[in-house]
Amino acid sequence: MKSILDQLKKESKAILSDLGLIPKSGNVIGLDIGAKYFRAARLKEDIREIPLKDTMVKEVSYLKDLAGHMHISSDDKISVNLRGGEIAIKRVGLPFMPVGEIEEALRWELKGQLHNIDIDRSRIKFSILGEKQIEDGSKKIELIAIVYNESDIEARLKELRGFGLNVQAVIPTEFALVNYVNHLNLVSPEETVAIVDIGNSSTLITIVENKRMSFTRKVPIGGDTITASMTGTLMSDKGRIELSREKAEKIKIEQGISEDIRILSVMRPVLERLITQIRRSTEYYEHEFASQPVKKIILAGNAARLKGLRDYISKEMEAEVLDVLPEIAEAVGLVLGTGSDINMLPESFKEEKGRELKRISLRMVSIAFALISLFSYGFLLVKSANLKKELEIYRAHLETVQDIRTVRDKMVMLSSTLKTVSSGGIEAGKIMKEFSNIVVSSMTLDALVMKNTEPNLRLSGIVLKEGQLSKFMSLLESSPMFEKVQLVFSEKDEDYSSGALDFEIICNLTK
Repeated sequence: MKSILDQLKKESKAILSDLGLIPKSGNVIGLDIGAKYFRAARLKEDIREIPLKDTMVKEVSYLKDLAGHMHISSDDKISVNLRGGEIAIKRVGLPFMPVGEIEEALRWELKGQLHNIDIDRSRIKFSILGEKQIEDGSKKIELIAIVYNESDIEARLKELRGFGLNVQAVIPTEFALVNYVNHLNLVSPEETVAIVDIGNSSTLITIVENKRMSFTRKVPIGGDTITASMTGTLMSDKGRIELSREKAEKIKIEQGISEDIRILSVMRPVLERLITQIRRSTEYYEHEFASQPVKKIILAGNAARLKGLRDYISKEMEAEVLDVLPEIAEAVGLVLGTGSDINMLPESFKEEKGRELKRISLRMVSIAFALISLFSYGFLLVKSANLKKELEIYRAHLETVQDIRTVRDKMVMLSSTLKTVSSGGIEAGKIMKEFSNIVVSSMTLDALVMKNTEPNLRLSGIVLKEGQLSKFMSLLESSPMFEKVQLVFSEKDEDYSSGALDFEIICNLTK
């Protein structure tokens, strides 16, 4: 029965959270899949800071082992990125129009502008940046359009789900990085900054203005481009040196932007092309969108950690490099974006989720019916057992009441006796108090008779040890309340214990 209750609790909680009736809980894993490596970061879903629970960075070939390695359950949600040819992101200006007409207007506007993407068969999402007034006084909507082929995403998600990964959000790389930068408040709303994400094969240049992703451009230069430029024949004092790709990669990682003029001479053309592309992108943005100059840069990506690259870019661009983001920055940014409107999870997966909710609902109805029957039977059993317990309690209470009545009757009799004695001039209360002070240990009084005529007191009892009776009589005689203390009799009581004496004593009250 416990297992049924646990299952019902789990499924009802899932439905209520999906319907928005209760807060969602659990973990979200951001999964940044690159050309060579993937980076995963697990965070709590209701984060306010960034308390990383665990991370994983591995070659893409190990992606199938991610669920097992990080102990990912079906309750953990995955937010994954989109890169490269799977997606096109364009900044577009449209005449002012209702939001419901924007998607269709974007299809006409972008037709013929995108390579390798069929706009008629693609899905479009957009993020409105704001309104802009043009020279003729009319208004224009500035927005970022995201165009993607849903079937390509479906193929990737099926593969990930085959690895046991419950993907619930698909977010562009550029937006994930902006999420991370904004969450850490690395840039104020008044600043315009370029995020330069240098990967293995390409570099994404993203402009952030008013904390919004306002422009992005991809250039085919990355860490592998630098490695390739170093591969081949180098001249040295010892003659010609052949550098393999593996050796060139090792030198690049160890030395970075080398001070060795031979290494630097082959790296420089690639670095200069990179600087040229960054500069062209920022100058185009400044001119095309009337922006303030971009004088601040944030570096991201695996190749951005190349030794000396931060200082080189800062010097050549005459700009301040604010930070080099950690390797898991994009994975964390994917988690931060799970609740945003820019979620390209295919409709087929959303419908599948709806069907799953329906299946869960039917299971819940069946389980609920079984539980009602089970609870009804169980209720009768419990009720019967409770009635039996109540009957036993009532019997015990009845016996207790009878005991209380007996004690009460004795107390009434004692009280009456004390009143009677006291009314005859004998202060019974004082006498009892005095006896309580002088009664010795190992003594038990069986009877105490008080009267107005002499002898005033007659008491009898038993002592368990020899000498205790004499001690008690001495205490009586030394008490200012008693006089003429006499032992009427004493005899051994072997039936009680060895050395026990039965006794009777009389005495008068001091006048």
